[in-house]
Amino acid sequence: MSFLVIFSAILYAVSAAELPPVAVVKDIQEDFVKSPLSRITGGNEADPHSIPYQVALQLRSGSGSSAFCGGSLISDKFVVTAAHCVDGMTSATIFLGAHHLRVPETDRIQQSVNKSNFIIHEQWNSRQIRNDVALIKLAFPIQFNDNISAVNLPRRKDVTKSYVSEMATASGWGVFSDKKPSVSPVLRYINATVINQNQCRRSLGSTVQSTNICISGANGASTCSGDSGGPLVIYEADGSRTLVGITSFGSARGCEMNYAAAFVRVTSYLNWITSNAGIELR
Repeated sequence: MSFLVIFSAILYAVSAAELPPVAVVKDIQEDFVKSPLSRITGGNEADPHSIPYQVALQLRSGSGSSAFCGGSLISDKFVVTAAHCVDGMTSATIFLGAHHLRVPETDRIQQSVNKSNFIIHEQWNSRQIRNDVALIKLAFPIQFNDNISAVNLPRRKDVTKSYVSEMATASGWGVFSDKKPSVSPVLRYINATVINQNQCRRSLGSTVQSTNICISGANGASTCSGDSGGPLVIYEADGSRTLVGITSFGSARGCEMNYAAAFVRVTSYLNWITSNAGIELR
């Protein structure tokens, strides 16, 4: 698994009161090293507030280091993200209704929470990147509006659905080019095809489990540094969006190299997510 990379971005320290600047990603010391990195490459800028469930997370550790991740609002009280984003962190600043991270937005909401608000999967394994899922409880419930709303979780009847060959949308503020080691100041997205487990393992090896869902990465469109914890959604026939993946890991060879990208498969953790977040299964 040494050829894999986890998709969170390491940031230089910034004021806790401000949004992260365009963040510099920690250098990879060799071609095949597992270190925290992730981003949207080969994508497009989203229309402002068109992805109202997307949140930005600035995380801090007790040593003063910080990281940047994404997340998805799943209720008025909870955000779901990747376990590797919050593991070892002592606090998080959560930005809801954001689009441009370096420009003030009057309707953007900011909350700060400490590690007591983190719920990390009890079987999270950082060495094998297993059970890479966590929840963050908001400091106070959010009032939904046109810019901020929750994404749907899969229905109970869909827990065995593979989503293979379906078109899915991933989004985030992650690095948007292998040549530009900084996160995007604006929210970006890609549309990509869900691939089967065998195809994904050919790119990423045996770390890929049945509890992962993968996109192809074709044409350099993929997740990358800073996208960790962010959403992978499927558009339903009625126009609603269902969260099917949580950005987890990819290839350390690069995000624009046509390798697959792996996500936590939400249906594999639906009971864990809903029971810990107090959400009723549909």
